[in-house]
Amino acid sequence: ISVQLELGSIGAGAGTTGANNTVTLTSYRYRPSSTGVESGDTTVNLAGNALYTYKAVPTITTVALPSTILSNGVRTLAKFTVAANGDSIGWKKLLFDVTKTQAIGVASPVLYDVTAGANVDGTAIAANLGASTATSGTITFIADNEQLVSVPRTYELRGTISAAGSAGQYVSTKISRPTTTFTASNAALATNAASGYIYADVDNSQGATVDDIRWNVVPSVTAATDHANVVGNPANKVSQAYGLTAADDNGKTLTVTATFTSGVNTLSPFGGTLISAGGWTAKAYDATDGGGNEVPANDTKAMTTVKSIVITKTGKRAIFNVAGLDTAGVDTFTLTVNDTGYALGSKVAANNSDLGLVLSESVVYSASFVWTDRSASAHSVTTTDWTDDFRVNELPLTDQTLNYAS
Repeated sequence: ISVQLELGSIGAGAGTTGANNTVTLTSYRYRPSSTGVESGDTTVNLAGNALYTYKAVPTITTVALPSTILSNGVRTLAKFTVAANGDSIGWKKLLFDVTKTQAIGVASPVLYDVTAGANVDGTAIAANLGASTATSGTITFIADNEQLVSVPRTYELRGTISAAGSAGQYVSTKISRPTTTFTASNAALATNAASGYIYADVDNSQGATVDDIRWNVVPSVTAATDHANVVGNPANKVSQAYGLTAADDNGKTLTVTATFTSGVNTLSPFGGTLISAGGWTAKAYDATDGGGNEVPANDTKAMTTVKSIVITKTGKRAIFNVAGLDTAGVDTFTLTVNDTGYALGSKVAANNSDLGLVLSESVVYSASFVWTDRSASAHSVTTTDWTDDFRVNELPLTDQTLNYAS
């Protein structure tokens, strides 16, 4: 049985990108030629081939390398063309698998747009490709801006080769298809809804963790203390901070006071210019990252139960993961806010002040090609019309290899 579908358009007010239009036979009637008698309904559940619809889909094909000779210096590792079928597509990320002779180093990758005659602005990360480190690794490229493909565009992945000079050495590069099953479309990158900060969620944890990549300039927030008698030193202990600005918050203070009452050192009300002039509120909690239960001021709970302090203001937040001490006194925290502290394309690291921010879902980071059919209303990197390599025509590509010739 062949079934033909007449499909409408995809986009705002029309069909949904990535919709499953699989046809399933649920029942049938038949009449054998031998008897001419029609049978009753027969119930079945026979699904046809999966059919996912998009406004456009990409095709990626290899192009012959300008040279297959391996030598030191900048070399073209891969060359390929991206074309759109049906309408324009956009792409944001490419992942290349690289195998090599262990002694060879591959560094400083860039993506060159042959069609435009210029490098594509973005961040390229070479992993496990240093000289004498491994025989396989990856190069990940994430463009600063969505790359529009309305007519075929040809690209070259270029990298700097080192330690070439022996017979048998090689470097081989390709775009694979690691995704083996269909997943629904999603955002290209992960977003923190409260701040609008955008990240490549490398471990797909839906949180800003170590090695996630920033796609905004993100302010950094640090804190110093004058004593560290009451809750210890807040240096390198600021997390989940967003919305703070140097103009409004740099140099502001938070005072943390412990008072000896009825044989116990307990928390007194917070003070400082954050509270008196900044309009902030502060609360202490008995678990890190503002978890657990609140430790109220002027309560009977011991100061030692304090494990974190959360400061909030409309559109702003920061957490100090400090531990209360069994000492009466006053500590004064002073904030330093740098509006350009973390650059676009930088990686989140331990003790960074945006560590731990909650992120939205996004296309899985392991995808070799993150692309969009641009079907969403007000399309952007955060709209859910992006998907992975599963439906890209011609993937996986064949290896493109450079060999050393003595």
